[in-house]
Amino acid sequence: TVLGIMPHSFRPLPWGEEEYWEPFALGDADRVRHGRYAQVIGRLKPGVTTAAAQAEMAGITGALAREYPEFNTGWGMNIVPLAEQVSGESRLALLVVLGAVSLVLLIACANVANLMLGRAASRRRELAVRAALGAPRWRLTRQWLTEGVLLALTGGAVGVLLAIWGVDLLVAAGPAGIPRLAEMGVDGRVLMVSVLVSLLAGVLFSLPALLGGVARPPAPGLREGGRTTAGTMARRFRSGLVIAQVALALVLLFGAGLLVRSLQRLAAVDPGFDPRNLVTAQLNLPLDSYPEQARQDALFRQLLERLRTTPGIEAAGLVTYVPFMGAGAATSFTVESRARPALGEEPVADIRVVDPGYFDVMKIPLRRGRAPTAADAAGAPPVVVINELMARQLWPDADPIGQRVQVSWWDEQATPEVIGVVGDVRRTSLDQDLRPMIYYPMGQSPTGGGMMLVVRTRGEPTAVATAAMRGALHQLDPNLPLSDVASMYTRLAASMTDRRYPMLLLGLFAGLALTLATIGLYGVLSFAVGERTQELGVRMALGARPVDVVGMVIRGGLSLTLIGLALGAVVTALVSRVLGHLLYQVPATDPLTFAAVAVLLLVVAGLACLVPARRAARTDPIIALRSD
Repeated sequence: TVLGIMPHSFRPLPWGEEEYWEPFALGDADRVRHGRYAQVIGRLKPGVTTAAAQAEMAGITGALAREYPEFNTGWGMNIVPLAEQVSGESRLALLVVLGAVSLVLLIACANVANLMLGRAASRRRELAVRAALGAPRWRLTRQWLTEGVLLALTGGAVGVLLAIWGVDLLVAAGPAGIPRLAEMGVDGRVLMVSVLVSLLAGVLFSLPALLGGVARPPAPGLREGGRTTAGTMARRFRSGLVIAQVALALVLLFGAGLLVRSLQRLAAVDPGFDPRNLVTAQLNLPLDSYPEQARQDALFRQLLERLRTTPGIEAAGLVTYVPFMGAGAATSFTVESRARPALGEEPVADIRVVDPGYFDVMKIPLRRGRAPTAADAAGAPPVVVINELMARQLWPDADPIGQRVQVSWWDEQATPEVIGVVGDVRRTSLDQDLRPMIYYPMGQSPTGGGMMLVVRTRGEPTAVATAAMRGALHQLDPNLPLSDVASMYTRLAASMTDRRYPMLLLGLFAGLALTLATIGLYGVLSFAVGERTQELGVRMALGARPVDVVGMVIRGGLSLTLIGLALGAVVTALVSRVLGHLLYQVPATDPLTFAAVAVLLLVVAGLACLVPARRAARTDPIIALRSD
């Protein structure tokens, strides 16, 4: 019976995708202290702090441990604010992106400030004439600020238009772990922030020109005539802006380089199986149609038999939780021949239920003993297969084959025998620490009607394998659907999205920063060459060769770049540690990455210097000496 309809946007937790809710009716089976599976959400009373709630919960869990020592000893409850629970893991990545955007904005402001300085120098005589004719300084200042703000607002408007188009790309490439990412868009708040940032940027990059042109007395500008020479302070200021641009670009490029190297290291990690040509799908049997475990197992076996004879399918298998799909189930266990650990200190292992062909499909290597067979069914002696990590931890100097473990799983009285040891497999991500793993044969453990189907093709596309799986299932029961169909490479890629997404964004902004810094260096050198035309003409008239002029200009540009690299190295050492949580087996101060980025900046700076240097070398001494 439908009791009510919630708004479309309602989600008890932001990552939820449920479409309907049922009452959580607690029956006698739910009151048995066995297993932990429920999530608890609470609202604190007004005035109650998280610390006070944590202290109260510590008292409650302590009382439960005394009343039920076998189940509750060693277990507690942590009070975590919902905002921290939801956004805690993605907050760092978002802050890194915000920092990158801010650095790019500063580089852009420095670039435009340099251009405005050059424009002020070329208009110095005009401003001096205006001031000499009686124009008040505040009016000249207003005119200059108006031009700068209009320029900034125009750029901001273009940026908003690009953002409206680019947001869809950011959402499509974003990881699932960022809360409410799909709701991201350009709204009134974004427009307001864009206007404010544009106004601030317009004022910011207009200030150097105001101080270097408008604020100067008119007499020097009238004496200079039409020349566009700038003072020593202005030249130093423009050089300082270029140095700052190079330093900020170095920070972004180094951060992007660290994330690239980290992703390369992560992608090289062995997942423990061969992901090539693997396609997975979820199969859930309705319990009203398949109430008995025997009937469920019979359908699973028939499905596997059909798939294994399907053209294009090399092998097929079943498992309760496929790697990189979720943490799955876990439980505590004890070794039968050893003293029982203290309450709350029992070791814990992940639990998987597999059919006999699962290890062959996944190409998980068998290290010792044997894999399950069709004979390991209901009624046969209980057996399990364990992974290498569990074998090393429990029997470092003994043979685990033949040992027995008591598992707090569906039958706590059973003591299955270890019949085999297989290779370690990563569960949810490549950077996750390995855990002990226990594999039950299908038929000796209930599955609840839910299994993951794993198919290895002979190289056919995922769509072909999906059609084969759906066709084989439809022949057995037309009412059974397959869900969550994906290749194993897709699941592997999804597990690395939280690292790949910041890398892509930081790489994009680093590329923008490099481009802007290159343009800034080119603009400063071009303006400097224009200012020094007469000087260059004198040098060449006195015997300077074109190659000497080229070298002089390039040395001037590379000297600014080297100073920027030195300054950026100091900033990078302070900022790069923020990326530590996003890195995998790469130090936050990796010297190889820094050297590669520094060489890249020097090469790009050299290319930026080459054009104005060649223009300077083509200066005609006679024309240069004849100029004013």
